[in-house]
Amino acid sequence: MVRCLISDHSHAGFVARRVPGAGTLACVRVVVAHCEVFYRGRVSAVLPMAVRLIMWKTDGSVMVHSDAGGYKPQNWMTPPTRIEETDGRIIVRKGSGARIEELEIRIDEMISDTTHDMGNAAALEKDGVESHLQVTSSTPTDGVWSWLGDSEVHFRPSTYWPANTQVTLD
Repeated sequence: MVRCLISDHSHAGFVARRVPGAGTLACVRVVVAHCEVFYRGRVSAVLPMAVRLIMWKTDGSVMVHSDAGGYKPQNWMTPPTRIEETDGRIIVRKGSGARIEELEIRIDEMISDTTHDMGNAAALEKDGVESHLQVTSSTPTDGVWSWLGDSEVHFRPSTYWPANTQVTLD
């Protein structure tokens, strides 16, 4: 059984700890807050005070979104990260020594702070996809399929195709 993070809403901060017997945590934290965000690392960037959506995933990634600007986050930090939180301030760090990156989120008003148990997400069903794909060429050849991530599959012929070979994917 997977149990979620425990939230202590008695202050603007958030206390996260493992629940005894929890095993791997499968929760995300979603915060909506009036805040400003400072990034320091390879460059420096500031997101001025505004209402923003902040999301922590169990892998340690942190994303900062606004309602403007499309689906991509305005700022983010990929895992592995270290997250420190005090009243009104969240600092996400990555790296060490001279190569440290820091995302500082200064919260003026916490609008919503929730955690969600995501359970065990089903993996993408890749088995059998290749059997529905048909590669034909003017010079017939066999080959193998290989996956690059969860959404891209490549066909590699067993021998190089001669120049000007016509290849189609059906």
